[in-house]
Amino acid sequence: MPRVTVSSKRQITLPAEIVRKLGIEAGDKLAVELIGDRIIAIPEPESWVDYFAGSMKGVYGDTKAEIDRYIAEERASWGSTSDQDRTEWRERFVDHYCTNEDLRSVVDALRASPNRTAGEDEVEQRVPHRFRGAKVGAVLGLLVGEGWVRRIPIPDASGEQRDVQYRLVGEVADSLPSEA
Repeated sequence: MPRVTVSSKRQITLPAEIVRKLGIEAGDKLAVELIGDRIIAIPEPESWVDYFAGSMKGVYGDTKAEIDRYIAEERASWGSTSDQDRTEWRERFVDHYCTNEDLRSVVDALRASPNRTAGEDEVEQRVPHRFRGAKVGAVLGLLVGEGWVRRIPIPDASGEQRDVQYRLVGEVADSLPSEA
């Protein structure tokens, strides 16, 4: 694996073999992002829309009928919950948040993440050390099961699931006590 050194100006020189393989030229822009504990750099495409076109293939179904059914089910669910049910759902979340230290640690880790979204590894890095391990996964499972957190599968270019991100539902985040 090639190695690089960070200069005093926080600059690196990319290895020639990587530059040639990716076809990077002087003046090209790279998109750089921190994902977990890894720095990811990719040549910035002319159009992000074209770059991501087809990347969600299979997430909502493999056929037009499956996708249409998924959309219909989602739309049907929008009006199916009464205001009283939503209030009870939010209050149940606040009760758990205020009384369950493990759940509060995971929720706070998601709240501290960009867009309230993080992978399990990122959440685990943000919770107290004594809480790490299987407990994080169990609490995320509870949060997803109650509908307080969404589980978002992230596919790779071939459509295979590459990763999973968890996102705190906005309505839930907004219902947290202000002193939290």
